[in-house]
Amino acid sequence: MSNHALLEKHRQLIVHLKERYVLSTNDLKVLEEIHTHTINCVAFTTEGSFDANNGEFYPQEIRGNYKIRIRFQKNESDPENTIYLKLIF
Repeated sequence: MSNHALLEKHRQLIVHLKERYVLSTNDLKVLEEIHTHTINCVAFTTEGSFDANNGEFYPQEIRGNYKIRIRFQKNESDPENTIYLKLIF
């Protein structure tokens, strides 16, 4: 896949997340910042939550945990970064 096609795929994913979920202003800014990076994995859950401290998924709702996890790289040679997003209900 060409770099342009990959960036377009990532842009579409960001648009989908913004349309599907209600996110905080800060989380929306984070999505805008990473849209040009390589997105390796997006995981989201309707039941359960992600713990940002240890990266684990828990099948139960835990107050303060997150619903969306995105793993990305700024450049191919960079280490993978992970961000977590909360939904606004």
